[in-house]
Amino acid sequence: MNFYNSQTNKDLGISTSFFNAPTIDNTLSPKKNIVLISTAFVTILSVTNPVLLESERTFIEPVAESQRLDIRRQDLFLIANIREKSRYDNNWDGNGAKKVSQATISDAEKFIRSLLKSTPIHAPIISLAADGEINFLWVLDDFRFDLGFYGDKTFSYYGKKSDGSEFMSDETNITDGLPSEIINLIRK
Repeated sequence: MNFYNSQTNKDLGISTSFFNAPTIDNTLSPKKNIVLISTAFVTILSVTNPVLLESERTFIEPVAESQRLDIRRQDLFLIANIREKSRYDNNWDGNGAKKVSQATISDAEKFIRSLLKSTPIHAPIISLAADGEINFLWVLDDFRFDLGFYGDKTFSYYGKKSDGSEFMSDETNITDGLPSEIINLIRK
């Protein structure tokens, strides 16, 4: 008995199928998973020519647990969350919102990777603004902090501690990072 599962991502044109192959004693073994990835590329040659359809099938051998991405890692989780924002098209909110640019995605990724090199942090809420900005928001017991990227290799932020002291900056270069006082406030 074989177990078969198939997933299709129409946006990327990728169909992924998973097979569990039976072992010698006819039981299914999760260690014997075989993954079949099928991609289809369509090219239209001209109006008078038929559509040329090229299919490619690739078999991938089973992968050891140690070689799989671990989404429980904070850096991978946050980067996946940032990249997910690129899937939102123009007018994603129904009110004319802009699609986030690849430069904005790249800036947000560079920033979070740099920040996580130095210290583990409380995970921010990552969201989009209607103007194409990616926002990171920390709402902590004694500190609220909002940080945004527009894709111009800078970020801006505003933060306020429970004692009323404020932190703000416009157009801080990504390579400069955050002041150590703010890092200490969002550190785990």
